[in-house]
Amino acid sequence: MRVLFTTFAQPTHLHAQVPLAWALRAAGHDVRVASQPDLTEAITGAGLTAVAVGEPLNQQEQVRELDEQHRREVEEAPDDEPTPADYIELTDISELRDEILTYEYVQRQLTAVTMFGFRTLCPDRMIDDLVAFARDWRPDLVVWDSVTFAGAVAAIASGAAHGRLLFGLDLVGHVRQRHLE
Repeated sequence: MRVLFTTFAQPTHLHAQVPLAWALRAAGHDVRVASQPDLTEAITGAGLTAVAVGEPLNQQEQVRELDEQHRREVEEAPDDEPTPADYIELTDISELRDEILTYEYVQRQLTAVTMFGFRTLCPDRMIDDLVAFARDWRPDLVVWDSVTFAGAVAAIASGAAHGRLLFGLDLVGHVRQRHLE
């Protein structure tokens, strides 16, 4: 069986997938791990076959730019206006208290995390490259990181079964369920 793992370019997300990838490989399956080029060295360092898709994520640079932008916005904000929210505050979906999870709160957080988070983690070029690879390689199963929705897209486009591999609480599923309620 051919199994394609997908993750965005952060070692912590990759490391959550390595034991399962190795178990499948040890059982005789053909395993590949697809991510942005930033993660290629970590994938091969884990003894797995890397597939580079999209352009480098450069997440540290993106966070540095967002921090700098926030600093400027705070400095330039008039004294009589609230302090602008930072990137982390805007995209934090870890709230679990029912009294806080109003429709407006959930809508705001989902909008921000979709605009700033998911689009950053799975940019169009990554999705296009991943779909092209999956259509060519024809995996039987795609195992995707809990925030790398490009894996589900590639699975559907190539006719593969797919599953989301969690590495902790399913915060995305929780906030989505609250939104639907």
